[in-house]
Amino acid sequence: MAVNNLKEIEQKLKEVGAVSVGKMKQCDTYYNNQTGRLKVREIDNQICEVIFYQRPDKTNFKVSDYSIETVPNDQCKNIKRLYGKTYGEKVMVSKVRNLWFINNTRIHLDKVKNLGTFLELETVVKGKILGAKNEFDLVVKMLKLGNKAKIKGSYSDILLDKLKIIG
Repeated sequence: MAVNNLKEIEQKLKEVGAVSVGKMKQCDTYYNNQTGRLKVREIDNQICEVIFYQRPDKTNFKVSDYSIETVPNDQCKNIKRLYGKTYGEKVMVSKVRNLWFINNTRIHLDKVKNLGTFLELETVVKGKILGAKNEFDLVVKMLKLGNKAKIKGSYSDILLDKLKIIG
């Protein structure tokens, strides 16, 4: 969801006992893919991850099936070149992410280049999905996010829509 004041959210996170992991620069290069989303993520120019995920585009609670593989950083350019030739590069999303945790929920406070500031919640399913759903709902309630407008797609979708309008 888009947010106006990240400092206010950070204060709420501290009040509810969330743990801050810190800030990192991330650059996600998305590739065309018919069965899900495929991206190469570079973190602080030191870590390279290949991420594939499938997730419905809807605004309420959604379940993602994902795979993340960390690859040697010196191979990142080669992988991006290979994926670009194989799949075609779709769009690049650059952001600064401030990462927080509450139990199994990751809270991303993101400043996304050319888009704005966003809050994203990811609750990892450990055990039954109902437990994860309950934790997710509790975090939404604790942070008073229930009435905030949700976004159904990914940053890549929002950026591509914005580029269509400009172009």
